[in-house]
Amino acid sequence: MGEQALAFIYRYQLKDPALREDTSLKEYTQVIQVVIRKRFGENLKDILVQNNYFEFKLYTTACNGVLRDMGRKIKASLPEYFNLPEYGFKRMEQTLYALAYSTQEEFEDNTQKYVNHIEFFDSMLLDNSDLFMKRAQAFFKESVSSQLNEKVTIDCKENIKNGYNIEEIIKNYYIDIIEAYVEKDSIANFFNHKKQKNINDVMCFQVRGIHKRIEDIETEKNKKSTDDLLQLESCLDIGAIEYQKKNDLAESTPQSYKDYLKIHVAKERPELVEMINKELGLIIPQTESIEVLKIIKENPTGKKDSYVFKVHNVGQALASSLSYENEDPFLYFDYGMPFGKHKNTRPKIIDMPTKPGASILLSHVHKDHWLRLGDEINAHKCHWYMPAQKRKLQLNHKIAEIIKCGGSVQMIKSDVVFPFGNITCSGCSKIKPVRAAQHDHETGLTLRIQAQDFEGKEINILIAGDQDYDYVIQKQLDNLDILVASHHGSNHCWSTRGCVPTAKKVETSTIIYSYGNGLTYHHRYTKDYFNANWNREYHTKNGDYKKDIYINKNTGIIDLD
Repeated sequence: MGEQALAFIYRYQLKDPALREDTSLKEYTQVIQVVIRKRFGENLKDILVQNNYFEFKLYTTACNGVLRDMGRKIKASLPEYFNLPEYGFKRMEQTLYALAYSTQEEFEDNTQKYVNHIEFFDSMLLDNSDLFMKRAQAFFKESVSSQLNEKVTIDCKENIKNGYNIEEIIKNYYIDIIEAYVEKDSIANFFNHKKQKNINDVMCFQVRGIHKRIEDIETEKNKKSTDDLLQLESCLDIGAIEYQKKNDLAESTPQSYKDYLKIHVAKERPELVEMINKELGLIIPQTESIEVLKIIKENPTGKKDSYVFKVHNVGQALASSLSYENEDPFLYFDYGMPFGKHKNTRPKIIDMPTKPGASILLSHVHKDHWLRLGDEINAHKCHWYMPAQKRKLQLNHKIAEIIKCGGSVQMIKSDVVFPFGNITCSGCSKIKPVRAAQHDHETGLTLRIQAQDFEGKEINILIAGDQDYDYVIQKQLDNLDILVASHHGSNHCWSTRGCVPTAKKVETSTIIYSYGNGLTYHHRYTKDYFNANWNREYHTKNGDYKKDIYINKNTGIIDLD
């Protein structure tokens, strides 16, 4: 999918302050709405007309020429006296709240640098909560009632009955999240703030500014024009995905512009972190089983059931799947796509068919392990499972969309045993048992599949996600024939004493590294795997890894006790 921004807010008021006080734009709500709807069509998310201003939200940003044309048409549609020059409109700045999270990444020079991931959202959530909820409820009701598929509407209502809080779903479904990534050393340039003392600190700011769309040709002409602007990352909304599909916009089509946020004022508001997390909290039900893994497809011929295990070429991200022969996957373990500085590693062609009703498991909640959701409508109609980890605002927004679309989301907090393998949650450190897990890479899930090859020989597969091997029980790591390397082949342990699992047979065992061409990570730990007898390597930048395997009801599973 091209670079799309989530429902940017455009807010306008009359230019003349005196006329602004004497004019109620609310009297002309219908006229304003008609012009905006006609101008933007399916790209429009929502409209609000108040006494002193009107605003609308677009799934993809609009250039200045289109916005000026909209203003002229609104003015021409209003009573004749609005045609006076002083009755022109001007765009207003936005008030946003921003949560900034610190993360650590590897860069081209092999150094570890701290990066701030910032999530911006409209301040109306806190500053005018009654109006926010009124808009959110109306938008949700209209969205559900407009469902073309009656079954999806029924599934949505059933899901809300079965363990989800309707108010939490409505808030997170409607909220707009805009993202940015900035090196930690430079965050003070935007927020006039000292560095966080702790990587786990979450900062909160109240920001006044305005979104700017700058065409690439303008940026090339004057590179300094963006020096004081914060570049915004592509964001996600199902409306943007639908808009893309309906307009046949190719996934690989490069975008001819970039979106920025010009920050005029920023004030730190640490006391709001807890309130924001409470307002946008989203409780999802727990499960101890995954239905699709309980059933092994019957083969009426009596032959072995043929399956395909695949690690997909998704660039600097991870996605693996299991499917019946010649069918689309019924199970994905991680469903990622690259983003941020790694988005250039995304391959032009991606083969990840997804049918409604499939199961999608996440090893952990990091974006490069679920971002394919931002491309695929059907993924919103699947059954999702994720570990009990703290989620950021955007993932909660996506969960709410899944529920609304008739899919389901459940949390896994304990090990899952099924006829041909195991899913294990984080255990305790083998190096230092008293050490509490401190990172999402230490509290995630791993998937082990036990199958056979055509000759009936055992094949043990482990997909580690980004999980630190020190926090995986040893039986999950023993006797492996195929290993999808943790963390794309990068850092795999908090301690220098950490080690990778040893391959069962040096001659036949295969290690798979999931990453893409043009990556900025340096996979410095491949030597560790080679020393552990993983001499046969596969790199997904060369294409999908595919292995035919066989599963039957007599396939054994390891004892987790």
